[in-house]
Parts: sequence; structure tokens; C-alpha cells
Amino acid sequence: MGITWAKAGCAVLVIDQVGFGERIETYPWDRDGVNARYVEGEQLYLIGSSLLTWMVWDAMRGIDLLLEQPNVDGKEVIVLGAVAGGGDPAAVTAALDSRVTAVVPFNFGEATPETSRFISYKSEWPMDLAEPTVGGWETTRVIRRNVVDQFLQWFICASVAPRRFVYSYELGWNVKDLPAWARYQKVYGLYHALDNLAEAHGFGPFPGPGEAEDLAPAQRRSLEPTLERWFGIPAAFADVQSSVLANLAERSSADRRPVSELTVLTPSIAPELHIRSLHEAAHEQGLAEVQTVRDQLAKLGPADRRQWLATHLAERLGNTDPNPNPQATVEWTKELPGTLAEALVLSVEPGITVPMLLLHPLRQGATRLPVVVAVAAGGKDLFLSQRSEQIEGLLKGGVAVCLPDVRGTGEPDRLRRLIRCLRWAIPHWANGFATCAQ
Repeated sequence: MGITWAKAGCAVLVIDQVGFGERIETYPWDRDGVNARYVEGEQLYLIGSSLLTWMVWDAMRGIDLLLEQPNVDGKEVIVLGAVAGGGDPAAVTAALDSRVTAVVPFNFGEATPETSRFISYKSEWPMDLAEPTVGGWETTRVIRRNVVDQFLQWFICASVAPRRFVYSYELGWNVKDLPAWARYQKVYGLYHALDNLAEAHGFGPFPGPGEAEDLAPAQRRSLEPTLERWFGIPAAFADVQSSVLANLAERSSADRRPVSELTVLTPSIAPELHIRSLHEAAHEQGLAEVQTVRDQLAKLGPADRRQWLATHLAERLGNTDPNPNPQATVEWTKELPGTLAEALVLSVEPGITVPMLLLHPLRQGATRLPVVVAVAAGGKDLFLSQRSEQIEGLLKGGVAVCLPDVRGTGEPDRLRRLIRCLRWAIPHWANGFATCAQ
């Protein structure tokens, strides 16, 4: 690919992103870069950063390098994001770096469930659903707070306007049928720049033979006419018909070189550079940040430390101030040996209720009791079944125990999972009944 475009008169920079190529840090298995993106992304989350941040930074430094070359036109910088994980950093780089003239982020930029019109089970999902990515393991696509802040894939790509953008997928899907295409047309229309919006694609359905891991000849064939129109780059496959797509790989393989000729970090060079692995660099950065915070907190008193912690937690978690007027309803009460049990329902927000069990030790007088609030992923049922002795000890010691089912746990979680299962099952049951009737 690089040699083909170089012969067409372009300066081509091909970089190895973190976790790929010569920078691989996991097992050198086929497509293990997918696993690397998850592992390395989780490591960087621990220090408040993200893998996408590192990838975009590297891409920007690559643009710096290109623009230092005397034969490079700084007004015609094209960023291509390959199929398997390159579209995300390419799109974000273009959104953040105005030096990018055009961007082609393959498999990135959908507005609703990705490829919802072409994968059967997703076609049943509501079209206004905001889905951040195709899988939670994609740490470069699952951008922090991207749903709640509406920082979704299509929005990232649309922010490139009015610069040039190619909405692209690896397979033979007509992306103009996707909801995002209408959004892109509206945005580019506002800039009177519809000529700067284009599409590219490969061939075939999913799953199928058209699946790719990079910008294969099939994907480049549909992209080349756009690059020729925008930048005058000659098209290598313009005369090739779709019926002979199988021959594209053969036509483009003549210039392919063995890995040994393309290696940059050769065994003689690599030791001199003292390259650290990602987790080593992240660990060093994390320790430095922790020490800085500890130095700040050492100068504060206990009350100021609590206020500092509350402020910084709110920055990461959102609004942490409790509802000043929650509505609580007692559903039932039961008197047990030495204990009064109350079942409560607490309405903390409209439509959000928290069921809880409050256990009081039976005592004379109006003395206010200390209380222990216990939460777990399994909800209050887990405490009652596995921590009954500890709860009994607290009650005998004059301590009340509150067991709430916070969001995503206990009763609300079981109800949510039941509803989700029914939403999936009912259409399939209906199809089955219809088939039986036929």
C-alpha cells in the first residue's frame, strides 16, 4: 500500500501504533493486537489516561515528522485508518489536529448500533440507541463518558467538517443507507461543503470473504477515485471491475517486501534506544502523579482533605451530591428476635428507586443508633446469605444495618436482566410460532 501510493507521487508514512507491529507487547499471535488494545487500555485507565490518547499523540508526532520533510505539501495531509483498529485514532487525530486535510477512518463513525442495517440481530434495536462501539473490549472506541457527553463516533467524525472526510467500511455495505450518512450530509451542508464528503467500501456481507485487517486492494479500489478527485492522486485500480476483485491482491503483491527489509528496530538498533514497555512508562507516570497528590494532601488538614477528595471524585463520577429531599416508603415491617426489620423503597431520582432493608436492634429509649451501610454486587441477598453472623454481631452491639440494592445490583439488576432477556426472546418466540404455524 505504501509503495503503491509512493509510486503515485505521495510521501507515505506508515507507523506502528502502540501494541502493533514492532511495538507489540503481547503474544505475537494472529490479530493479537485486538487483545493488546484491551490490556494496554486498562493499564492506562489506571493512571487516568487512555490508549487512544497515546495513539493520537503518536499520530500527531508523525505529522510533525512529515511536515519537516522539504518535499511534503503541508496543505495536503491525508490520514488513513486501517480496518482493524486504525479508524478510531485516525478520526480523533483529524478532529483534534487541524493540519489534517482529509481523513479516511475505516469501520468508525456510526451513529446508532454499528452496522445495524446489515447484521440481523442488531436490526431489531431502536434506531435512536446510542451505542459507543461494537464491543466493550475496544478500549480505543469506548471513550470515557462518550455516551453521557454525546461524544459518539459520528460526532467525532462530523467535527472534522468542513475538511474532507470519507465515511468507510471494510465490506460491501452501502453506507449511504446508514443513519450517520444523513447526519454527515446535514453537517457538511451547513458548511456548503458536500463535495468534501465521500464514502468507501470493500465487498461482500458479514461474515464473508470481504473481511480485512487493513486497507486491502478491495477497499482501496473504492477509495482511489475520491483521492484522485480531491488530490489528483492517480488511481491504480480504476480500470478493474468488481468481477475480478480476486485478482487485485495478485496485482498489488508484486511490490510487497519481506518483513526483514522493512524492520526499523533491528537487533542492532533496538538496544541502543533503551525502549521501555508501555506498562513501565505508565507505572512511572502513575507513581509521579500519586506522589504529587500525596505532597498536596500532606499540607491539608482532615476537613480540607475530605473536601479535596469529594471535589475530585465528582469530576470523575459526575454529580455526587445526594438528593436533599428523597422520598422513602415503608413497604413492610417485621419484628424478629431482638431486631426490627423494615423494607424501604427510596426514590432518589425520577424513575430510579432503591430497595433496601433496614435492621434495628430493639432497644429502649430514643437513643440515636450508629448505622453500617453495606453494599455488594450481589445486593442485600448476598449479605443475608453469606454475612449473617457479622450482621447479627453488629445488631447485638447496638449498631443498625442498612442493606440497599444500589443501581445495577440485587432486585433492580435482576429485573433489568429479565426485561433484557424478554426483549430479545419475544421476537424470536414470535418467529418460532410463525414458523410452526406455517
